[in-house]
Amino acid sequence: MQWNIENSLVCPVTGTGFSVAASAKNLKLIIWYNGDYFLNTGSVINITQNEVLINGEPGDLQVIHAFPYTEILWSTFARYIDCPGNEDPMLLICHRRSLCKFALCPYGARQKRPE
Repeated sequence: MQWNIENSLVCPVTGTGFSVAASAKNLKLIIWYNGDYFLNTGSVINITQNEVLINGEPGDLQVIHAFPYTEILWSTFARYIDCPGNEDPMLLICHRRSLCKFALCPYGARQKRPE
């Protein structure tokens, strides 16, 4: 089954991600996951009998939970998950990197150097 990622958030407190995934039949889920890959908007997940492919490549994606999509639930996640990159994916410097559980920022931001 193929799932297209329509939106994503990361949670720096838990080191996990949340993504809205839509199937060809417009079934939508919010996937809460952990893994070595950040699901960007436009990413494609293919689930086969033997493997999970992310953008055509094997990926380590551990689904923690899948929620039925509702706009209210997604808006709640977006409101309360506090990561500067969720609002500005082009962020270069993050003032909160020292508090983040991600070893590397999913958005590519660096920690501000002390002056």
